[in-house]
Amino acid sequence: MNNIFCYLCGKPDIETIQNGVRHDRASKVKKCNSCGLIFLFPLPDEKELNDYYATQYRNEYLDPPASERFVSDLPEAKIRLKRIKRYLTSDTCILEIGCGTGAFLSQVQSFVKTVTGIEIDEESRTWIRKNLKIPVYPDMRELKTGLKFDIIMMFHVLEHLRHPAEYLHGLKNILKKEGRIFIEVPDVDDALISLYNIQAFKKFYFQKAHLYYFSKETLMKVCEKAGLTASVKGIQRYDFSNHIHWMITGKPGGQGLYKNIFSDSFRRQYNRILIENGYADTLWATAKKI
Repeated sequence: MNNIFCYLCGKPDIETIQNGVRHDRASKVKKCNSCGLIFLFPLPDEKELNDYYATQYRNEYLDPPASERFVSDLPEAKIRLKRIKRYLTSDTCILEIGCGTGAFLSQVQSFVKTVTGIEIDEESRTWIRKNLKIPVYPDMRELKTGLKFDIIMMFHVLEHLRHPAEYLHGLKNILKKEGRIFIEVPDVDDALISLYNIQAFKKFYFQKAHLYYFSKETLMKVCEKAGLTASVKGIQRYDFSNHIHWMITGKPGGQGLYKNIFSDSFRRQYNRILIENGYADTLWATAKKI
């Protein structure tokens, strides 16, 4: 008898689509055949999650020191700034949840009134406070009572949370009436999975740290469950060189490898085709209170 129920729709029509994930051979990847949500099983409890991020996460992913991560994060931070720049004014108050070493906040702060970060990693918080002088806290409970934000950013955070809808619902309390939550997550309909069916990529993509794997439809449903209305679109972060490299070697690391052969116009066209056909590698949601 199947006693696993979908977090999103509550239905028991669950199947296993992969045994073992990156950094954890014991986990299984499950899919709800009713709503399409894909998730890890079994899910860790809150204590297990806290212990994992405190003791194992950085080592498993071979993360460099905070100063190096800041530099490597800057190019994408600038791209993300362009994506939301039209929403910014000199009165905008921004909160970024899971702000890492503060690369995005460092880029956006000159365009807005205030920037604030939430980051569970102690090394990153220490680096931000020392080098960027940006207020950053380990969790939202340390925010000043009554503080509200015009924009809340979540870059590749939602997939790590055990209760994503409940977490988003809680953010409504600190979001201004006309405020927006911008959410960026991996797209489970990534071309390397859904179009090219690269088995090595699947073993890399499904991983211990990511508890949920969203499609455009399931991300919208999570937002709806949280009492938010959301528009979701695909964006493409990785290029054709990266895809070719995965096909040839079964390994990551191909970004920009063949840039001297494949022009920028080709890259843009390839990305556009993937996005238009639902094979983007990343989802971008804009959510507001209903």
